[in-house]
Amino acid sequence: GNAAFKRLYSALGSAENIYKLSDYSEFGITEKQAKRLSDKNLNEAEKCISSSIDKGFIPISYGNEYYPKKLRQLSNPPSIIYCKGNVPDFDKYFCVGIVGTRAPSQNALKETYNLSSELSKKGILIISGIALGIDSQAHSAALVENGFTAGVSGVKAGQIYPKKNTFLYKKMYEDGLVICEHSPAEKVENGSFPKRNRIISALSDALIMVEAPIKSGAIITAQKSLSMKKAVFVPLWNSPTNEG
Repeated sequence: GNAAFKRLYSALGSAENIYKLSDYSEFGITEKQAKRLSDKNLNEAEKCISSSIDKGFIPISYGNEYYPKKLRQLSNPPSIIYCKGNVPDFDKYFCVGIVGTRAPSQNALKETYNLSSELSKKGILIISGIALGIDSQAHSAALVENGFTAGVSGVKAGQIYPKKNTFLYKKMYEDGLVICEHSPAEKVENGSFPKRNRIISALSDALIMVEAPIKSGAIITAQKSLSMKKAVFVPLWNSPTNEG
């Protein structure tokens, strides 16, 4: 678990020290977690690393100097991220997340394109989730302006989802960045997309939620951003109280 990993890492200083430890009782680790940690076979870990490299992804671990400090703000940061494309120093740039529904209105698409385009022109990094609709529009506008955009995927490294975004993925591999929390060798659970949203929130210094239904990943991302004391913006035309 990522929260347990961070707790252990903070106490012991490195993944190697966690690996070498034999007694985890004083760190609030469950019996099930302790059993997994006591298994010192590295075959599964090596398979995760090698499979990601085979697909062109660079594994960046929590202790690596290139691991974004912004992600360390999370109570449950990913212990490793798999990156394909150009990896910027996220901590030196102002990053804005742009999220929303997969089935947007024409107004929302236009607003998204304008926002992403203008922010990109000012050197701001655009973060989103490579989904259909608002996400795709935000990434595409940034790429058109030769700006930089990073997409956080909820699936395995090397997997393209949805298939309709195949061209966008390839473009981002070349001119942007795709970040995955799961290697090609991992079994991805159903909760991977909400987990993906916390990474978008952490990397973003501010978040724009263009248009979204009440029950959606965009709402989850906005709630996480607010809990992290990030500024969250919503276009006024999308407000239910706006009659103009």
